Amino acid sequence: MPNVKYYLKDFNSDINTLIILKYRYQGKTFTYSSGLKIHPDNWLKDSQKCREGKIFKMGYDYNYRLKKMGSYLEESYYQLLNEGKVVTNRALKFLMDKHLDKLEKKDIIPKLVDFFSTYKDRMIAIHGYEYAKKYQTVYNTLVSYFNDNRVLNYDEIDMQFYDNYKDYLLYTKQYSVNYAGLHFKIIKEIMAKATDLRYNINMDFLKFKVIREDVDKIYLTNDEVLQLYRVQKDLKGNGLAKSRIRARDMFIIGCVTGLRFSDFSQIIPQHFNKDYTKLAITNQKTGIKTVIPVHWMLKEILEKYDYKLPRAISNQKMNDYIKDACKAAKIKDIIVVTRKKGKKIIRETKEKHELVSTHTARRSFATNAYLARIPTASIMKITGHKSEKTFFSYIKISEEENAELLINHPFFSEKYESKNCEN
Repeated sequence: MPNVKYYLKDFNSDINTLIILKYRYQGKTFTYSSGLKIHPDNWLKDSQKCREGKIFKMGYDYNYRLKKMGSYLEESYYQLLNEGKVVTNRALKFLMDKHLDKLEKKDIIPKLVDFFSTYKDRMIAIHGYEYAKKYQTVYNTLVSYFNDNRVLNYDEIDMQFYDNYKDYLLYTKQYSVNYAGLHFKIIKEIMAKATDLRYNINMDFLKFKVIREDVDKIYLTNDEVLQLYRVQKDLKGNGLAKSRIRARDMFIIGCVTGLRFSDFSQIIPQHFNKDYTKLAITNQKTGIKTVIPVHWMLKEILEKYDYKLPRAISNQKMNDYIKDACKAAKIKDIIVVTRKKGKKIIRETKEKHELVSTHTARRSFATNAYLARIPTASIMKITGHKSEKTFFSYIKISEEENAELLINHPFFSEKYESKNCEN
């Protein structure tokens, strides 16, 4: 059970020292400075509070404020749980700062880079670093560009900036078109938020085009998912490392639920109904609740781990481990990858297992569900796609698979005559 403890930063100090709050939750520890200082002589170590009365007249006030902070800390923890958010030290600190009015004041207009810095920290605190690290990356790139080009004000984020920054991303940094597009997507988000807060009145950012190109994306077929699910040995015949097995099992969960890594890596028993036939979880990215039928592979994985799934690992490590597991499963079709980098068209030949990442699981679910003739609207309810246009650009099926899907359609397989056809 989470609880708050209070202690002095330096109990052996000869001068006033800070009172610190310590909070234990889910096997982790969060510490937070109360901002209050006291001499160790006026601190009751056993009862974790200040002396009161004539000896230390501020004792009543200090103890009241410490109790309040403790309550805020408990409230912050349960707020995150109730909202379906991942509880992290960053998230707790953000909510504590908010409770104690330590965040930026709205009557003071921060510089663009400072506002972006605060915004990215907030995204990381709320959603976790794995999901929100893109804000950190875009922030770092933008700051580097600012230092070189002295673009500092909201009113300088205009079409000239757009053209210059696009060239910087594509030709100086040699980023791919889609990666450059991500930068503009986030810049537009930051500017829109600054506008909402009345920091910005320059609306040129609305004209920014989020550039993108269609890049071949892979998915695992149903047979390949099953192949991966069953593999226990590596190519040399030795046992596949436990870390790879755990990562493989988590990846399979993504393949049969359609959830993003940030969601399927946080599944707990409370997300299931009593008979484990349905999984209900709130998406971190969209905040929308998703209810998914429990696939037989997910049921077996749950039983394997006694219904307590392996702890989450970083997205980067997961990507490495999954590539190893897919290689062991002999998923190595030759894939030609075409992409644009700067002015160059780059074509590379890769084995399929080299291209697998955590997001491949979600794409595999959507594509395999579509090939299985599950209604598109039902799949979109699970994946969260809002339009069929976006959904169909997301799934990947080959020309051969498309023909197989249509081969038994009445249009191709049955003789019929139009009612308007003349005899």
